[in-house]
Amino acid sequence: MRRPVRTVLLPAVLTVLAVASLFFPSIALTDGSIPAWLPSLGPPAVTTTAYRETALALGRVAVLAGAFALGYREASHHDVGRTYLRYVGVVYAAGATALLLTVVGVVVASGSAGSSPFLSVLVVAALLVAVPGVLTVSALAGVALASARGGDQRTPSTRELLPFALAASVVTGVGYALDSAGDLAMAAGDSVGVPTWLPQFGTIGSTVTTYFQAGQLAGDLALVGGGLALGALAVRWTGVAAASRRFVAAIATGALGGLLVAWVAVTWYLASANAGPDAPTFASIAAALPNTVVSTVVVVTLATIAGVGVARFEADGPDAGGSADSDDRDVEAVTETPVSEGSIRDH
Repeated sequence: MRRPVRTVLLPAVLTVLAVASLFFPSIALTDGSIPAWLPSLGPPAVTTTAYRETALALGRVAVLAGAFALGYREASHHDVGRTYLRYVGVVYAAGATALLLTVVGVVVASGSAGSSPFLSVLVVAALLVAVPGVLTVSALAGVALASARGGDQRTPSTRELLPFALAASVVTGVGYALDSAGDLAMAAGDSVGVPTWLPQFGTIGSTVTTYFQAGQLAGDLALVGGGLALGALAVRWTGVAAASRRFVAAIATGALGGLLVAWVAVTWYLASANAGPDAPTFASIAAALPNTVVSTVVVVTLATIAGVGVARFEADGPDAGGSADSDDRDVEAVTETPVSEGSIRDH
């Protein structure tokens, strides 16, 4: 009984921590000031941005690592590979429930649900992908690595991996560009808000927020979906049996290269399109790069590892040569299989 409860509870806790890591740094530094004991890094705007983005990056890394460890530990004790869909469903459902309860709590505490139902739904949809969706992919990546088959595993050559590295760069660049849609739309405007030739959604504030949330949703879907597809294609086209170090390095390097190209282009446009004393400087935008690397390159890499696992689980599953009865027994094994005395002590 302890394991099923833990399988549900831990993703919920990680989701709450993820929400806190996303919003607490901005709330804590909302007045533009930092604690006196922290060193200054230049102008106040640059210093505040650097500390906020660093806190966001550390929070994201901690939460993603926790989700990865959760999946890795689960697969180390049980044959999750054969029932990965059910495991992923449980993890995502637990995270989504925790997220929705948190959102409801914030709305009740603030006493306002917003003036636009469409915008409210869009914000929740973006959060459902950015928080429990990404955490589930990280957990699945942990399952994929822990479930890697032993023995001889084929490691593709660098030449074979080059197309996948390039594909990872495209996925990451596109994801980052989509996530920057709100900033780009505002920079393209002649005044406050987005250009008039773009669709408007009520007030200026609602319109701007809609573009920011829609861009975030599209960007996260591109990163997660593209990474999963990339991993599955690697298994099908090159016969990858597990995400080797060389494979992971190729994906991460390609993703980092694609991000840097897109980041330089977006940053140059934002810096040149905004004029005036309140315009963001290159330094303040550069301070956000560590958090951007975590939210794009790391997510694409984890999603690709998860995609390798999905393709391998499907190839090894009951439909590839088993029976429905054996699948049912494997489902039982995920939650009820006895463990050794040493494993019990580990818990």
